[in-house]
Amino acid sequence: MCAKYLKDCHVRLNEMQKAHLQRMEEISGIKESSYIRLLIKKDMKQSLVRIISKEEYQQKERLQDEIHRIGVNINQIVHDYHNDFYSPAEKKHLADLLYQIYELLEKQEENDGHP
Repeated sequence: MCAKYLKDCHVRLNEMQKAHLQRMEEISGIKESSYIRLLIKKDMKQSLVRIISKEEYQQKERLQDEIHRIGVNINQIVHDYHNDFYSPAEKKHLADLLYQIYELLEKQEENDGHP
């Protein structure tokens, strides 16, 4: 039994995208519209695209800005580190702190795939 589709959707594609869609139709024998519905259905099942709220987006933007500022500070510390601004004990302590930062960033990437 065929499903009834009540809504129309028109999509603009570039030449490469249209050619790919036509190739998929030729290879699979599935009409373009069915192929597109199949991709959407697959995406819905796998949740490849994650919609986030405006607040979450803004929070991620602020976090990226803060990480950038931390990176600038780290670069300044490394510059001073190489110019013998710090004592050997301070250098060891800085190296330990930088390693902790590195571990935190790795954990963050594991959690959501982004630094």
